Amino acid sequence: RVHGDSILSCCREMERERERQAKALDSVTDFHEEREGDTEKLQQALSSLSVDDRQSNEAAAQREKELAAVVINKEDVQFMMAELEIDAASAERTLRERAGNVVEALRSIVHKL
Repeated sequence: RVHGDSILSCCREMERERERQAKALDSVTDFHEEREGDTEKLQQALSSLSVDDRQSNEAAAQREKELAAVVINKEDVQFMMAELEIDAASAERTLRERAGNVVEALRSIVHKL
């Protein structure tokens, strides 16, 4: 009978050890599955950012084309440069953004100051 109790005790201890190992394995598996899910989420987020960035670049390029098509008067550029002491690129850009309207361009620059 003593020998039987010892075997039973040993079996219970082995069962507890097996349960601990199973829990440890589950923990590792859960961690790995969480990381896989995180990786997928990260890939989706990066893909979304890439699409957003491409769309933003396309919109900016389209805006630049539209601005380049605006006809501006060179005398207006010279006037703005002289009166506001700004460079030609800033004067041209502001005029183009205001559809060539020198009064609106002047207001815009003065308002920024």
